Amino acid sequence: MTSLGFLAIGGMGLLLLVGGIMFGFLGGDGDVGVGSVDVDVDAGTDLDGDAPDSGAAAGVSLLSVAGLGSALFGFGLFGYLGARLASPVLIGVPVGLVGAYLCLRLTGYVRSALLRRLETGRSARQSEFAAKVATVTIPIPPGDSGSGQVRLVLHGNPVYASARTHEDREICNGAQVVVMDQVQGVCYVERLEEEGVR
Repeated sequence: MTSLGFLAIGGMGLLLLVGGIMFGFLGGDGDVGVGSVDVDVDAGTDLDGDAPDSGAAAGVSLLSVAGLGSALFGFGLFGYLGARLASPVLIGVPVGLVGAYLCLRLTGYVRSALLRRLETGRSARQSEFAAKVATVTIPIPPGDSGSGQVRLVLHGNPVYASARTHEDREICNGAQVVVMDQVQGVCYVERLEEEGVR
């Protein structure tokens, strides 16, 4: 194997790594059928914060697109450097294998740190909505049968959010409500008068 071979492997790995990350942001998992062979593709990017149980390197599996891309990139880059210093086979391959391991670990570390940060930001935003007084801008149907819209102020800025209620009657446009909970971007509200909050 020559130095250009290592560069080609590293370039292919970089494309897989970037593709795996983009695939993870666009949907995550999918099945790819090639002829009569069905292959399960895992992007290795779990955005809801659940780390896989069997991840090889801090949450990134070598059998995921991002994990494979990271390992190939590390093998190619470090293998190229090792091949330039000495023999491509005697030094390049072992150094490339160490590089593959290091890049896989680094990808897992970065992924875990990003997921922790995303989870922390999500929790902070959800807690900011709790117990806020809002004004209904689109009527909210009764009994959790549909969504309306509310406007509330967070950090001095108006924020519009989808809203639902568990009450048995519609909440009309302009009514004052209090946000009881927020689940997946939907505020669950109750009429302000029923809460006794003034």
